[in-house]
Amino acid sequence: RPGDEVVSGVIIECEDAKILTITENGYGKRTRITGYTSQSRGGKGVINIRVSARNGKVVDVKAVTDDEELLAITSSGVVIRTPVEDISLIGRATQGVKIMRVEGSEHVVSIIKVKRNLEEHIEEELLEDEKLEEEKNNKG
Repeated sequence: RPGDEVVSGVIIECEDAKILTITENGYGKRTRITGYTSQSRGGKGVINIRVSARNGKVVDVKAVTDDEELLAITSSGVVIRTPVEDISLIGRATQGVKIMRVEGSEHVVSIIKVKRNLEEHIEEELLEDEKLEEEKNNKG
């Protein structure tokens, strides 16, 4: 259809995954996979999110689970981190809810997802490295 474009493709690897959609004006939503009907050859697709001047264009779409966190990055370098489970689980053809506040001409440019447990593990390793470095400095 005129005006439609593909922003992202998603591979669903687990049954409890949800589709996360984020827009340039900081709006987003999670939607159950069951909300998307299967299309056959020649299908015109389904609406994932209602795009408007309020929420802006879609930046990215990801398959996510509740044990992950989202990092959103703006055009001015601001980064926020939020648990995926805190993002509203709403229907397919909706505009989403505010995830990140953006100011003026600033807009969301990218998102990544990270496993919460991995982040905790990295933080533990960094603390351990700091302790080892501190012990090393105290000896010398």
